[in-house]
Formats: sequence, C-alpha cells, structure tokens
Amino acid sequence: MEPLQLFPFLSEIKPHLDNLYDTIISAKSITLVAEPKLEQLISLSLLESSLIDNGVTYKRMLVNDIDEFI
Repeated sequence: MEPLQLFPFLSEIKPHLDNLYDTIISAKSITLVAEPKLEQLISLSLLESSLIDNGVTYKRMLVNDIDEFI
C-alpha cells in the first residue's frame, strides 16, 4: 500500500517533502544538531538511520543550547 493511501494528508505536503528530500540529497554537508535530551537524541537517531539507509554522509553535534548554536 502506498504511503499516500495510508496517510492522505501527506498528499497536501508531498511537493514540499520532495523539495526537502532533493535539498538534503544534493547537500555537500549535513550537520544534525541536538541538545543532550532524551527526546532530541531519539529523534536524531531516527534521522541518522534514514540518512545511513540512503547513503548520505553527515555529522552530529550535541550542544547545550540549540538557540545559541543558531
């Protein structure tokens, strides 16, 4: 079953997701940044596994305050 059939609301944002995917895949450098908090580290691990599955190289940074990083 196609994801858009399972989650019809995704069809509304699919063009944006496709654009984001193209941007990530074509990026020369990807840095994932998170604070050392359990929920952020779990989210980071999901993103990392997706990048690994797609053969995308990345680096990870843990910062005390994400607002100071940006």
